[in-house]
Amino acid sequence: MKKSIFSFVRLPVAVLLLCFAFVLTSCGPMVNPQNNPTATPVALNDNSKLIGTWESSFGEIYAIAKTSLSNGGSWGDCYAGDNLVVLAETETSGIIFIKYTRAMTADYKYSTDASVAPDVGKWYALAYKNLTDTSLSISGAYKADGKSSEDSLENAVKEFTVDNGYFGTYSECVKK
Repeated sequence: MKKSIFSFVRLPVAVLLLCFAFVLTSCGPMVNPQNNPTATPVALNDNSKLIGTWESSFGEIYAIAKTSLSNGGSWGDCYAGDNLVVLAETETSGIIFIKYTRAMTADYKYSTDASVAPDVGKWYALAYKNLTDTSLSISGAYKADGKSSEDSLENAVKEFTVDNGYFGTYSECVKK
């Protein structure tokens, strides 16, 4: 019985195509905030790896709860916020958004009073990457001549992106 070469090629090609299809469907959707302007940040679930107290080698402390985040260190409390939502880019990276409840004043102190800390009540963002059960890289939204907050979550999602020049430096943190 004579078989063509195509008979021997069909099976390996079919197996490769099935494997490729499996990989594409098993990874799940990944949201890239820069490439998907209609993506909506969501609340954390109780089992999120983000929840916990994270400390950098410089003494920075990020306390992330299901609905809030606070930042500080050995030097005292810094900024804080509630209404915490996350726009995940992958399973290990994304952007956290908070509505300031405590923010910086003109004399570089922190206050919950919006009359002296004008960012209070407005939205801020922190990017994270390399998230594991015990470690995290985190970066507050900052760039020279950039914004320190936005009036709405929608505007914060549009403004605070890597493509817009924010999140240039990350702190390497471990879970306490």
